[in-house]
Amino acid sequence: MNRNVLPAVICFLLAASTAFSQSYPKNFFGNPIDTPFILAGTFGEIRPDHFHTGIDFSTVNEQGKPVYAAADGYVSRIKISAVGFGKAMYLTHPNGFVTVYAHLKNFTEPVEKYIRKIQNKNESFEVDESLDAGKIKVKKGSVIAWSGNSGTSSGPHLHFEIRDERTEEPINPLLFGYQITDHLKPEIKSVRFYPVPGQGVVVDSDRPRSYDVVAAPEGLIIPVSDYIQVFGKIGFEFSLVDHQENNPSPLGIYSMQLTVDTQQVFSMKYDRLNFSDGRYVNAHIDYEAKYDGEGIYERCFRLTGDKLKFYQDTTGYGYFEFNEDGVHDVSFTVTDFSGNSSVLNFQLLSYSSLSNSTYQSQPEDYFAMIPDKGLAIHKSDVEIVIPANSIYEVLLFTNKQSMRQNGYYASTFEIGDPHVPLHLPVTISLKPQHLPDDLKPKAVVVSFDKKNKPVYEGNDWGPEFLSAKTKHFGTFSIAVDTIPPTVSILSLPGDDNPEGRALRIKMKDDFSGINLPGNTGREMVVDGI
Repeated sequence: MNRNVLPAVICFLLAASTAFSQSYPKNFFGNPIDTPFILAGTFGEIRPDHFHTGIDFSTVNEQGKPVYAAADGYVSRIKISAVGFGKAMYLTHPNGFVTVYAHLKNFTEPVEKYIRKIQNKNESFEVDESLDAGKIKVKKGSVIAWSGNSGTSSGPHLHFEIRDERTEEPINPLLFGYQITDHLKPEIKSVRFYPVPGQGVVVDSDRPRSYDVVAAPEGLIIPVSDYIQVFGKIGFEFSLVDHQENNPSPLGIYSMQLTVDTQQVFSMKYDRLNFSDGRYVNAHIDYEAKYDGEGIYERCFRLTGDKLKFYQDTTGYGYFEFNEDGVHDVSFTVTDFSGNSSVLNFQLLSYSSLSNSTYQSQPEDYFAMIPDKGLAIHKSDVEIVIPANSIYEVLLFTNKQSMRQNGYYASTFEIGDPHVPLHLPVTISLKPQHLPDDLKPKAVVVSFDKKNKPVYEGNDWGPEFLSAKTKHFGTFSIAVDTIPPTVSILSLPGDDNPEGRALRIKMKDDFSGINLPGNTGREMVVDGI
């Protein structure tokens, strides 16, 4: 036997066992803001196409609160954008961590002066500047900026992150000893049973089925008059929300645990995330329920194409096989970071006669896809390229062609099922029909939203086809965009406005949007300069 094998195995097991028990310095970082710790957002909270990677400190709907360096270090990056984090500052600290402060109103004057020089030189508002270690040093507790509402923000607050300097992975800041006053338990709003299509049944079909959860004298219950009957392979999903005292903001949870007949089936914690994994949020939640407006359900099982790393034991993927007749005890526990827990205990009746239930019918003319394989379709009027690892579970993929609609310049194509999330962009190429040459530069691929309104997807011309990359399935065609954007003045430098001496304008386009990348679509001239 190779003597190096055993140490290697031991090291691997140690790494695996500590992945969810790593300790972090509890007294190193100070408070980044001098206000009561009222959270407007928690780490790991479900957001569109990503997880929230920090915590949001409420500034009680006010801007201009002093923001302090959480520890000694230096300014390692400054990023300014009209979207995303808006104005953001990154501090690197000597213990291997980086703190991030985002949605700021403005920086200290030395930093503002430094940034203005870069903006003037590049003739660009947007900045992404990395700084050397000795350029701008900071001391713990020193003012580095003022809170604001810049970027993609729904209201004034401070977004705060702590990242691993080596991996750039965000870590839950509350693991570093920040104390949040919170005595409220998370709320379990409803439970959703997810039978694996063709392999499981709930009541009478292999379609998911949801039940409300209510409070009763004996605890949380599912208000049904009889046992919920199941059979086969079943997953569990829960609609959850947490709150903090004197705080109306709905917050995310910290951990979940599911047991069936005292056997732990699933558990997870929001301790650490990876930016490259953000879009897997659409695998973690029930995307179909979200698409249909039924709310957010977090899964207590893992789809085969879900690569998230915060699941603590996924050897069985979290499903449970109800294959023998009898009553089963199910217990679900959800906990927030302050240790407040809610528990839902209920029973399910496994009934073998349900195996005779009618399963969902399969669509006609489908391609069976698995997550790690791609698919390319080439037809006379449409080409579809779906890369490998674009889906999270087995998909019976279909595409249908119908007549060209009035006002459009290609057939109408139903490509895939919009209830199914995509992890990677799919390339859709359509062949135009009856498109005049003078409208060709204005032709765009569009999809149609739930109200059948066209939505711009892209306009990349090839020899015969017009292409676009999209991150959703749906219905597609070709339209033309002949209406220019509009520009309006919101405030002048002399006006009394919260942006100070800024000239504020609003650019709007109702279809293909403003050409923003690289600032090539915007230019401002003042007095001919």
